[in-house]
Parts: sequence; C-alpha cells; structure tokens
Amino acid sequence: MAIVYSNLGSARKPFYSDKGNVFTGYATYTCSSTAAGTSIYMVPLPKGAVVTDTFITHDAMGTSVTLAQGTTSDSTHYRAATSASSAAVKVSGNANLPEELSDDTWFVVTVGGAAATGTIKACVTYVMP
Repeated sequence: MAIVYSNLGSARKPFYSDKGNVFTGYATYTCSSTAAGTSIYMVPLPKGAVVTDTFITHDAMGTSVTLAQGTTSDSTHYRAATSASSAAVKVSGNANLPEELSDDTWFVVTVGGAAATGTIKACVTYVMP
C-alpha cells in the first residue's frame, strides 16, 4: 500500500484560525493513475482536536474507482468506500462525530477499486478545547 501526501506535504504544520478555537484544514491532491490501495494523507490532525465535520469533493475519477474517508489507523473511520466514477461532494455523515482525537493523526482518503485520475479536495473542521 502506497502513501502520498496532499499539497500540504508531510510536515505537520499547524492551522491558524481567526475564529477562536475553531479550525478548518483544507487540502488538495491531484491523482494521475493513482493505484488502488493508495492512502492520500490530506490533512494533519492534532491530538486533542474535536473533529466536527469532514467532507471531500472530487472529479469523476474513473470507472470502478472508490474513495474512503478515514484516519491513519482506520481507512473508513469517517466514510466507507463509495463510488467516485462521477464528480461529487461527499460529507462524512458519520455517527462518530464529533469525536476527540486521542493521538496525532491524518485525515486520509484511500483509493480503491481501480487507478484514479482527477482532483480530490478535502476539508476537515475541528475544535481545539
């Protein structure tokens, strides 16, 4: 299983907020025949963050391509793999939210089914108590 990083890179840079303790992490990644099984590390999330929402938008990524939303330890934590053959916006809709993170992690999008081509944009909103 391959790991690639979004436009944010592999450094765990903090996000800054002018809204008090509410933060939004936003990242993009452009797939170019990105293999099924690849984990795309999109947004770093700090220990103690209370994740309130996650969503992705994506292009039509190719026939049989699926995308899952999760973390470094659970690739489907926020949303199970769903078809990405047509352009869409996918909100997590997960019963796990809101949740406080017990460790540093990443918001991860995992490619499945077939090689993916197109752009993925991710947004994660969280609160630092």
